[in-house]
Amino acid sequence: MTVGMLTDTSGFRNNDTDKFTFLMAAELADKGIDIHKIYYLVLSKKSMAQYLLMKMTLDRLELICDGKIVEMLEISFEVNVKKQYQSTCET
Repeated sequence: MTVGMLTDTSGFRNNDTDKFTFLMAAELADKGIDIHKIYYLVLSKKSMAQYLLMKMTLDRLELICDGKIVEMLEISFEVNVKKQYQSTCET
């Protein structure tokens, strides 16, 4: 239940997170559930592979249209999956 609550609310950050959600979290905490630890494990902790993918993605970003649009250059993976994301400048 805690994992669902955290993921559905993006760690209590969504605008639709309401009083009931916080009351439910308080009740779980009262029962001994370590919400902070679960938050870390589910939403914060990253593997080395995730960091490397993030680095690879960020290395391929290019600003265009006076910095108003970010374009991602082609990414090729070893499994030969290729995607190219391109944006066009609207005037």
